[in-house]
Formats: sequence, C-alpha cells, structure tokens
Amino acid sequence: MKISRSLLIDLAKREAERRGSSGDVISGYIIGSVARNEEPLGGVTDIDLVLIHEHPVPEAREIDRLSDKVHHDITHHHKDLYT
Repeated sequence: MKISRSLLIDLAKREAERRGSSGDVISGYIIGSVARNEEPLGGVTDIDLVLIHEHPVPEAREIDRLSDKVHHDITHHHKDLYT
C-alpha cells in the first residue's frame, strides 16, 4: 500500500474523531512532516497529532503503532495551555 498524504490525514482525522467522541478532546491539529507535505522517509512515517483536552491529561505524549510503516505520535495538551 502506498502511503499518501491523504491517507495520513484521514488516519489523523479518524483518530481525533475517535478520541473526541469521549467528550474530552475538543480539538486536534496535524503538525510535522504531514502538515508540511513531506514525503515519507524510507517509506516509513509518523503522524504528528496534537490533541487539546477539556480535562487534565494523563500523559503528555504517546506513540500509537498503526502498522510497520506508520504510527501516531500524539502530544496531549490541556486547553488552559492556550488561554
């Protein structure tokens, strides 16, 4: 399977929507290589995602493996960081 930018954006969107369904995640942003439209390095890439939470976050960062070639690199922020 070819790793396209549209696939990576779709995976990020689905993850943000999945986590947003709990009512805690109020916003999500793609940053990094996907946002800059850079090609995967050696056919491997991550999806850098920042999730903004309504409530205090249990962990600041997590890595979520999707396949041998793609993973989410998620940073969690509390909404107060942006006030």
